Amino acid sequence: RRTFEYVPIESVPKGKKIIRCKWVYKRKPDRYKARLVVKGFMQSPFDYGETYAPVCKLTSIRSMLSHAAYNNYECRQLDIGNAFVEAYLPPGEEVYMENIPGFERPGYVIKLVRALYGLKQAPKHWADLLSKTLLDLGYVKTDYDSCLYQWRDPKTGREIKIACYVDDLLITGDKNYIDEFVKYMESRFTVRDLGEPKTFLGMEITRNRSKRTIKLSQSTYIKNIVEKFGLTNANPVYVPMDPGYKPTAYDVKEDKNKRENSPDYAKFVTLYRSIIGSCMYAQMLCRPDISYAVSVLSRYLNKPTTTHMKHAKRLLTFLYTTNDIGIVYGASPREKFLNFIGSSDSDYAGDLDSRKSQTGWIFFLNGGAVSWRSVLQSCVALSTPEAEYMALSDAGKEARSLLKFAKQLINSKITCITIYEDNVSAEIWTKQNSHASKTKQIDISFHHIRDEVAKNRIKVLRVPSTDNSADLFTKPLNKHLFYKFLKHIFGELPPHYY
Repeated sequence: RRTFEYVPIESVPKGKKIIRCKWVYKRKPDRYKARLVVKGFMQSPFDYGETYAPVCKLTSIRSMLSHAAYNNYECRQLDIGNAFVEAYLPPGEEVYMENIPGFERPGYVIKLVRALYGLKQAPKHWADLLSKTLLDLGYVKTDYDSCLYQWRDPKTGREIKIACYVDDLLITGDKNYIDEFVKYMESRFTVRDLGEPKTFLGMEITRNRSKRTIKLSQSTYIKNIVEKFGLTNANPVYVPMDPGYKPTAYDVKEDKNKRENSPDYAKFVTLYRSIIGSCMYAQMLCRPDISYAVSVLSRYLNKPTTTHMKHAKRLLTFLYTTNDIGIVYGASPREKFLNFIGSSDSDYAGDLDSRKSQTGWIFFLNGGAVSWRSVLQSCVALSTPEAEYMALSDAGKEARSLLKFAKQLINSKITCITIYEDNVSAEIWTKQNSHASKTKQIDISFHHIRDEVAKNRIKVLRVPSTDNSADLFTKPLNKHLFYKFLKHIFGELPPHYY
């Protein structure tokens, strides 16, 4: 493979750093693995250029699977073996490495020809190589995501889509085209064909061909993190946060100075951050129902209190109680035209410390959630309509990008995305400036939603608050309302939740 070559130590240019390496051993479920890794932290900043390597957006992956379920497309997963080693180092980047442990040659050092794991620039070179390979084959990058490629036969309309996440490829589309692509990749790289995807990035993918549905869940991941934190025997919890809980930075039940000066407080903070980080990964992949709880508890990562820890463990217990829940695409009646549908909401002045409002929005495709957000607004709103308008504006940004994505992903003449909102004034403000005196203080950056509505690229429709799914992203809800929205967001729930 000519990954490296031995050169006399005297030939190393003056001032060039010779970096060290090590063997890394790992036991996989089906094999033992040894990998030579470069200690990239020893590299000089003058020895490499760009290091950033993009990966596919999670929204793209979920949308692609939703689209595959709707059209009953084939799905395939590939794993590129030793991906970074496939990329050559450009002539301007000379990297010298000490002898490999166990394979020493006195008087010689190693000059790398390819990018070994551990090099700071290795991910970038691999991403560039994979991108060039796919573009040379005729695939086109989508405007929405630079790591999502597609090709469509102009005569038959049959297509293939490829999502790239470092060395993992998720492929959907026509079976014949997928087989041809896999054969080419096997001739070009070392490839493990994993067949129909069962897991991807920690998501468990379950497909029902007869019902034309695809379910995304994280049961195994959730059980592992709960076991890690020792909460497997906790009493079941059926909502992520107590409906009456009002988050605040200071816990009146404990002395702030005494708490922060405690020798065990550093361990307390580390544990809290670890729990929130573990929950956040689940929320990012396929558990939008905990978005509000994660958003709130993440505000106190620097100085958490015992109350915050109590709610963090409650959140983890809720995930364990509901670990079999997942997003189901295709569970609702089949839509005549496939398009993104959104909901937006806000909780006015919900944060007791800053009095800022909470923004929440979610977008659906083929009956299941594909994109969502729960975040504290950047400035203080002066009224409920203003907070709702700002949340609607934030949802509009995502709708604008999803509109471009829909035209390429679904291959249709989609020109408009609908967002449902439960506030009358906010809906009116998006269509006309009839209350200029009440909206003059709103930052101009939020008014883009009005322009999108005027161009008929976004349609805002009013819906009752009790039917607005985005309400789940702005405040703690009681069990009845929570599970009503949960069914809408996930497409369906296991029978024992009804």
